[in-house]
Amino acid sequence: MAELVIPTKLAATVVRWEGDGGRRWLARLPQLVEELADEWDLEVGEPFDPGGNISWVAPVRCRADGLHAVLKLQHPHPESDPEAAGLRAWAGHGAVQLHDHDSARCALLIERCRPGTALVAEGGSDDAVAAGAALGARLHAAPVPRGLPTLASVLDGWADELEARLDEPIGDPALGELALATMRTRPRACRDVALLHGDLNPTNVLAADRERWLAIDPKPMAGDPAYDAPRLVTQPDPSASVDPAATMARRLDVVSAEMGVERDAVVVWCLVDAIEMSASARAHGDPEGAKQAAERATLIAPHLS
Repeated sequence: MAELVIPTKLAATVVRWEGDGGRRWLARLPQLVEELADEWDLEVGEPFDPGGNISWVAPVRCRADGLHAVLKLQHPHPESDPEAAGLRAWAGHGAVQLHDHDSARCALLIERCRPGTALVAEGGSDDAVAAGAALGARLHAAPVPRGLPTLASVLDGWADELEARLDEPIGDPALGELALATMRTRPRACRDVALLHGDLNPTNVLAADRERWLAIDPKPMAGDPAYDAPRLVTQPDPSASVDPAATMARRLDVVSAEMGVERDAVVVWCLVDAIEMSASARAHGDPEGAKQAAERATLIAPHLS
């Protein structure tokens, strides 16, 4: 097997985020790919570039039947564990199909989307935002698999991290406190529990031939369906539009209507997303990213009820 290509983005982010564990995983990748190619009888192509942050992803062809698919190897992480369960529950309805899974090596063989253009390429148009939100509603309709993490359990840990970072300036301190309180209380108070994608942003929605749009890279969990809304509202960044306030208001309306969730719920989760991203960016030495996220929080604030 030829020397394995590791995308520059992956090599940088997995080490920055995972430290020595990331380095050890990168060192094992060639062996892992070779093992899986042999066991699943695959011809492996060059990895997608820039590709993922903590996943090695490449197009493959299954020799037995000629099926074109995607091989995805993930750095072992609790957020990655439920992906296969979520894909099985969706069974190809709104998300890529799962062809095979090796939990021990954190590997998935999944459907390849063609042409594979991301929804973000539509530039944040009303139609694109509506398409992403409608896809989210379809994903939420699937039965929640047993044993899936809950939104409450995931956000408990994130809230602790955010609280430790609120000493750093992130804009209006009251917005930070509101985001923290929302993370700790809303998931348990919400009565409507759905199968969440967990990272439904327009770069994770791809054009395909089997369906117009298919979701990829889920972080499945069970919880408030409005949690999946924020990044469809805030990506691409409304601040880059001619009228950021009008863009924000319009997207809030479109996403809440198409996803079938309350607008106020979308607003508060948008605030949580912006505050958490601002604090996280600052903690990881990205002051510009922190500033942009804090500005999004300010843009969202007038919509809080």
